[in-house]
Formats: sequence, C-alpha cells, structure tokens
Amino acid sequence: MHIVSTEKGQALAVRTFQPGAKSVYLASETERYPLQQHRQTGFFEIILPQHQTPFSYRLHITYADGNEITIADPYSFPPVLRSRFKIISKP
Repeated sequence: MHIVSTEKGQALAVRTFQPGAKSVYLASETERYPLQQHRQTGFFEIILPQHQTPFSYRLHITYADGNEITIADPYSFPPVLRSRFKIISKP
C-alpha cells in the first residue's frame, strides 16, 4: 500500500502478485474492494481515491480451482525498522 498521485489528487494504491488467482479482494474491517488483474499476468491492483492514509486490511484470494485463502499483506503494516546509521557522502 502506498500513496499515488491521480488526476483528482492523492490516493492509496494496493498491488499484489498472485499467480494462478482468479480474483483478489481487499478486505478491511468495514469494506471490501475487488482488485483488477492486469492482462492475466497475476498482477492485481486497486486505486482507492477515498483513502489518503494507510489502513489495516487483508487480501482474499480465489484460485481457478475454487480454493480460497485470506492472507495478511505485509505491505499493509507500517514500517518498523529505522536506521541508526548516518549516511555520509564523499565530496
């Protein structure tokens, strides 16, 4: 999940690679959105103009054989690692 610029301002984008999936839905606590697949490549995406700040969600994936799973997307979590090192550039 990351912020993107659109013609109407900022929005959140969610992208995932799920080879073999027939459909992928983003499921938050209160909403459910279908992601669009790009040319049967396994890459799915949704742009959410109504959201400008990250939120917690899971991905519900349906495969061609009918199997379904729900996973936590690692990109739905805020970053927790920070660098303690100072980057020094050489002149």
